[in-house]
Amino acid sequence: MAIVGDLFASGKMFLPQVIKSARVMKKAVAYLIPFMEAAKAAAKALVGTNRVVSTCAFAMTATSVTRVCI
Repeated sequence: MAIVGDLFASGKMFLPQVIKSARVMKKAVAYLIPFMEAAKAAAKALVGTNRVVSTCAFAMTATSVTRVCI
């Protein structure tokens, strides 16, 4: 959203586009929250075991969300 703010400040993006970007970001975060909570709960369950806890990152573009785990 920082990029959207910069584009708006420079006049390259207009208010309707900013509002649409915010709505899309809100929907994306709402979709990801259950996954992040499940990962957090799984990590807490594994504390004290010898298992390796993977770390996941999400890359969001205008058309997709990509999950990358290591």
